[in-house]
Amino acid sequence: MKQAEKDGNAPATAAHSFVQYAPGKIGLFSVPAGISAEIALEHASCFIDCAETLSRIVATEIDDNAAESNMAHAAKYLNEMGKALIDAVSSGLLHKNIVGA
Repeated sequence: MKQAEKDGNAPATAAHSFVQYAPGKIGLFSVPAGISAEIALEHASCFIDCAETLSRIVATEIDDNAAESNMAHAAKYLNEMGKALIDAVSSGLLHKNIVGA
């Protein structure tokens, strides 16, 4: 077990609901508090990777001159940027836990 986990100091999630079904209502789904940040980031990266793949498929299936194609390509690049940030944070956390920096 890593030292941060023994100490209870490992970064973890805070509770967060999403897919709000009506203004002012809590979300239909939620992330519970206390999940390891490393695990949460790993799963988020996988979700974004799937979204990026879907965006790429849609972008290549739409006529290249269509405005929809531009939006699909923009969504693809936004997904890639989000995934890159998540992967960078995840790698940094993993490096910190291994090296102890």
